[in-house]
Amino acid sequence: MKKWIYFIVPAIGLGVFLFFYFTHVEEAKKQDQDRKVQMDKQAADEAARKKDLEDRARQDADRLAAERAAKEAKVVADRVAAQAAEDKKVKDATDQANAECDKSTKEIARLEQELASLRAAKDKANRDYLDISKQLELSRIGRRTAELEVQRTTEMIARRAADAAMAKFVPPPAPAK
Repeated sequence: MKKWIYFIVPAIGLGVFLFFYFTHVEEAKKQDQDRKVQMDKQAADEAARKKDLEDRARQDADRLAAERAAKEAKVVADRVAAQAAEDKKVKDATDQANAECDKSTKEIARLEQELASLRAAKDKANRDYLDISKQLELSRIGRRTAELEVQRTTEMIARRAADAAMAKFVPPPAPAK
């Protein structure tokens, strides 16, 4: 009999276990289903919350991207406007410098023409001066030649007069006694 005890006690324990097991299996299935439903509900809530967060994040990202794009567009527009203003300043300065350059070029051409006419007048004045100096020298030479001619002629006349008989001194006649 002792051998049957080793068999009966575990069989009774098995029966008690199976009784509690099958009574709780239904309950465990129900709890499992409730838990699955609750987990599905939590997963759905979590998914909805994630979707809501993603939508908000996407909206915020779109809004931030739009603001960033607007800021960048404003910065680019400001930069373009500033560059256009600088280009206009440079263009105005260049135009003014070109106008001054043209004015200076015309002034230089006028002054060069005036210089050329003044040089021509100076050359003409120098030639006139040289011609007048030449005429003066020639007239001085002619005067000197004329004076020499007058001296020569006077000397020749004086010599002829001295050689002439009339020019000889005749002693006065002796007084009568």
